[in-house]
Amino acid sequence: MKALHLHLGQVVWAHAVMRLLEELPLPVPESLRDAARRLDAYSIAPRYPDAFVEGPPARYFGPQQSEEAIGHARAILEFVHAAMVRPLRVTSASTAVNGGSPLRRWPNREAVLTAVTEWARALDLPGLFAVGVFGSYARGDWSVGSDVDLVVIVEYSTRAPIERPIDLPLERLPVPAEALVYTREEWDFCAAAGARLVAARLHARGMGTVAAGEPALRGGPRAR
Repeated sequence: MKALHLHLGQVVWAHAVMRLLEELPLPVPESLRDAARRLDAYSIAPRYPDAFVEGPPARYFGPQQSEEAIGHARAILEFVHAAMVRPLRVTSASTAVNGGSPLRRWPNREAVLTAVTEWARALDLPGLFAVGVFGSYARGDWSVGSDVDLVVIVEYSTRAPIERPIDLPLERLPVPAEALVYTREEWDFCAAAGARLVAARLHARGMGTVAAGEPALRGGPRAR
């Protein structure tokens, strides 16, 4: 079910099969809703020895219940397979809430890079020199669920490298993000040592740009 959500360009945080069906942007037959309800009912009780007033779960679940559950699961899997082989139609990026469970349409690469550029230009960080993107969004092989990898270069920092991202408002970006923060001296050292880092569209209020690599920066990344 979650694979189908990803195939349709959205991510849903839920475990119940019924919820996963309800939040699909597709018509779902009532028979599948009934199957989902039955599978959700089987989710907890069979796993806990004290789920019933008397006796272990094995007294209440046998071959008939197992075959029924397998049949329900098979019907849902067939529905998912049929939906995934149809031509993909994904609407524009949006966020919605259905029954308290967040459902998010994943933004495309252009939207993410635009958001990073705007985020970098608004970034209030002492000594900021440049901000960049590396990894899947730089290479172009991102997918639904991909986080964005950032490199931030500052003139100086008194913090240990592991503590430096604390100051970054990563939560303002449209997808999950991770950042590496270097001083210019550290960045230049990486370049001199021949470190390889894929980077693209790196902007920080016009103060600097890190070159893009195809597919990686040969001889090390350099700030300019």
